[in-house]
Amino acid sequence: MIRPIRSIRRSMAPVVSLAIAVAFALLCAQSAFAETTFSITGHGFGHGIGMSQYGARGMADHGWSYSSILRHYYQGTTVGSLGYTAGSSSETIMRVAIQKIDAAQAYWTARANVGELWVSWDGMPANGYLKFPAGTSYTFFRSGGTIAVRDQNGVTQKSFTGADWVQVWERNTSEPRYAGLTQILQASGPFDWPNVLYRGSIVIEKQTSTTTGMYARNHVYMEDYVRCVVPRESPALWPVESLKAQAVAARSYAYVSRKDSSSYDVYCTTSSQVYNGWGTWVSGSGNVRHLGDSGVDPAVNATPAQVVKYGSTVVQTFFFSTSGGHTEDISNVWPSSAQQPYYTGVPDPYEHDAGSAYHSWGPFVYTASQVRTQLLSAGISASKVPVIITDVRVTKRGESGRVMELQLIGVGESYTLSGSTEMNRVRNALCKSRDTWFYVDAMSDRVEGDDRYETAVEMSRGSFSSASSVVIANGSSYADALTASGLAGALNAPVMLTKKDSLPAEVAAEIVRLGATKAYVVGGLAVVGDAAISQLRGVSGIGSNGVERISGVDRYETGLRIAEKIKALKGSGYSNTAIVVSGTNFADAVAAAPWAYRADTGIVLVRSDGAPAASKLAVQALGATSVQVVGGPAVVPDAVAASLGVTVKRVASGSDRYDTAAILASYLVQAAGFEWDTTHVASGISLVDALAGGAYAGRNGGPVIFATQYALPSPSTTALTSHRLLIDRVQILGGPGAINNVVEARIEECFE
Repeated sequence: MIRPIRSIRRSMAPVVSLAIAVAFALLCAQSAFAETTFSITGHGFGHGIGMSQYGARGMADHGWSYSSILRHYYQGTTVGSLGYTAGSSSETIMRVAIQKIDAAQAYWTARANVGELWVSWDGMPANGYLKFPAGTSYTFFRSGGTIAVRDQNGVTQKSFTGADWVQVWERNTSEPRYAGLTQILQASGPFDWPNVLYRGSIVIEKQTSTTTGMYARNHVYMEDYVRCVVPRESPALWPVESLKAQAVAARSYAYVSRKDSSSYDVYCTTSSQVYNGWGTWVSGSGNVRHLGDSGVDPAVNATPAQVVKYGSTVVQTFFFSTSGGHTEDISNVWPSSAQQPYYTGVPDPYEHDAGSAYHSWGPFVYTASQVRTQLLSAGISASKVPVIITDVRVTKRGESGRVMELQLIGVGESYTLSGSTEMNRVRNALCKSRDTWFYVDAMSDRVEGDDRYETAVEMSRGSFSSASSVVIANGSSYADALTASGLAGALNAPVMLTKKDSLPAEVAAEIVRLGATKAYVVGGLAVVGDAAISQLRGVSGIGSNGVERISGVDRYETGLRIAEKIKALKGSGYSNTAIVVSGTNFADAVAAAPWAYRADTGIVLVRSDGAPAASKLAVQALGATSVQVVGGPAVVPDAVAASLGVTVKRVASGSDRYDTAAILASYLVQAAGFEWDTTHVASGISLVDALAGGAYAGRNGGPVIFATQYALPSPSTTALTSHRLLIDRVQILGGPGAINNVVEARIEECFE
């Protein structure tokens, strides 16, 4: 999809002067101007440190093992063992607060439904266990400060004089370690459900500051605990390798979270990791495990006692839902935390197609007064929020793009917000608690689909309401397509992509929407086979006579045939020039494609060791009296260009493809009628989205510069920053699989 334009060029001025401020205030008081609005967009959900759960799913979908997933997110680590045997008495025990904030309450009611309910207590005499029958509820309360227990008829069964705690569990000899499922009738767990069933035991402890309050904690063996955490954190239907990674991460986090100085180790909520016991007791059905939870058992069983280690140290393995494409350095999120190699931000290569609704989110639109109200409600000090907010400007970002510092600018005043506390409050106020990776009135948007074929369709939709012709090229073997942009320009047509043996359904639908009656297929049978041609002829409006193949024995002869077609279409209106690029270094041809489209100009391909005969014939077929070379002497030597027999001008020669594209962009604005106002960024590595993007950018009249998957190279950064006052928006061609969202952050930094 093409995201909507979310901004106009933002003000570059700092805080206004007092005179301007007074004038502005008077003007606002006397006029009915619409209030300033701000659009917030962003990526991710969570703190950004450690393992992205959706990212782990994406990696598992692409064949990564759980150990390689963990090593990726926690750099420099290995998977080791805690040393116990699962099911043995040496297994680590976790103590979980089963209320969200570990609040004390007046009573707790427990029941065993299969075996007896056993009770032990502080100071219990030898063999002094209380044993209550299954199926009967018993309530523990305080009587005069003493813990006591009564049955469901209200009859007190025992007072535990002098005891500070009691321990309750179902003793079921058919279960491992004789510990069955203890039902707690009151609301408990992260969701405040009644009748939750817990493995292990429940320890009910006095609140020392009152004579009525009691806490309840679940003492549970580590493997049982992990079985209950994993499905709360990662759906049981996810790939097993991602569930294994989650199991090891959950176990590691829990182990490091043990606190000898406290009565419990972890919360049952996201304050630690989510734990809701084993299941619930359901009237008429009995003990029922939480739906689908058994699906995680194979993953947990396959990783017994395994944890993430850095050397011999078990790592506190932070994890969260969605990174947005890149995790974050811990020092940029929690500055007081010690930086460790395993808390370094890393790319999230496959999260974009793992299904998270929060990989990208927004826009959330607020008026200036709503921004102020939201910030104050979230806890930002009134002394740091202008009365009239005129701009919200990000001044510092982290490794991924998460905001570390921003300015609130008002009439004659400016305040800086920074630090994890204030950034989290801003996140809660403006980002609906999702993430601190956000943009205010973003300068960039994307043209993207689910894959390269749909992305090309989105480009067509974004630039054509109708077209009588379309140009079709192979989406995976695209050498023949390098010269197609000039043809598309001469036809006033979009470029779309096909598979070798089948025409994607979305491409067929787009041809119908355009009302096209002619399809020009670029390349021979080796790149677009008869099956795809047959499907193309079956598209409504095209028909059996509506397909024309333009091809040669190789890319150079295909370029000749395209040149002949361009000349036939343009006739005497042709410009008598041509663009010369390397036929083996595809990047320069892709960068030149918008120019070829806009100027209806043929692209001529050459080799570094000479110009093929077909290329020389292409120059003649076009009637060109001059050629303009894109690329340096290493890819298009002077002698090769001169061998074409016409005047030669080298217009863009950089140190690499990124530099050449940036130089060409400046040339096109200076000499070819292009404008910086809409600048396009394409992948300089995969190049596939830029094939169709050449026609798209050429029709927009905006140049194309290149990025890598995770970086905006220096020439591209310079092109944006040096022309920032002339640029209204930057369009990224393709999805996060080609250009990660971290590049979007680097683009935004050019304008902040």
